[in-house]
Amino acid sequence: MNNSELIEKNPWKELSKQIAANGFELMEKNSLEKDELIIQAFNQKQSNIFRLRTSMMPAHFTGNILNSKIVLLATNPGYVEKEEENFYCNPKFIKERINDLT
Repeated sequence: MNNSELIEKNPWKELSKQIAANGFELMEKNSLEKDELIIQAFNQKQSNIFRLRTSMMPAHFTGNILNSKIVLLATNPGYVEKEEENFYCNPKFIKERINDLT
């Protein structure tokens, strides 16, 4: 599959449009509907610090992975409330996440 096909099939485009239309303010749930059952199953097995929080903007990767020579994979680092207030809810960060996701 080439880059244009990957971009066309990107499932994050719709969520990104919804968040942009919301003035780059997060919505109650910022995840894909088709991922909801997987997220719920994961969260049931995790302590509070490691649960996936759909009230925050997804941060799957940073940068343009289509043109990257190296991709570093990381795990869920855990939840820090101060980061949510000061970083993840910041409209500038949200715009950057949307650029990365789309």
